Amino acid sequence: MDIATIWDAANSRGDWAVPTAAGFMRDTAGRPVIGVDGFAVGSSQAQATGLIAGGDIQTAVLLSLFTDAAAGPDDVIPDGTDDPRGWWADPTIGSKLWLLARAKRTPQNLQLAIAYIRQALGWLTADGAASAIDVTAEWQAGGRLAGRIVVSHPTGTTAVPFDYAWKDLA
Repeated sequence: MDIATIWDAANSRGDWAVPTAAGFMRDTAGRPVIGVDGFAVGSSQAQATGLIAGGDIQTAVLLSLFTDAAAGPDDVIPDGTDDPRGWWADPTIGSKLWLLARAKRTPQNLQLAIAYIRQALGWLTADGAASAIDVTAEWQAGGRLAGRIVVSHPTGTTAVPFDYAWKDLA
């Protein structure tokens, strides 16, 4: 079993889940951290390591989406530098969502974001960890891309809600 990774949308960051004395995890604002099942992440899931285990598919999705894949030669870097980002060991891991950080909220950019998400998660089906992946997304108030990914896999389905902070210049 993997160590559970959670996404703290309020602070736009991922972290490992650690139980608290109160019995469930809290984010930096003191709110309970809610897992993909809709319940507070609780200490009953804690392992001997002190980290909460499980959520293998959720962890794979979060790492795939919020790790920066390297920009290609034709991609425009949003901060005006020539830094293509990406992980030195494997620049194909992750997503290109970061390339849309300064993009306007247009239907075309929404479709591009969905394509980047599908591309980032393609390895799940290629490796047999998932039989299908369904992605829905929409623009929300405050320049935020939000949506839901449903991963069908041998043990059932896992729904992973996500949102991504955008610097809306529109």
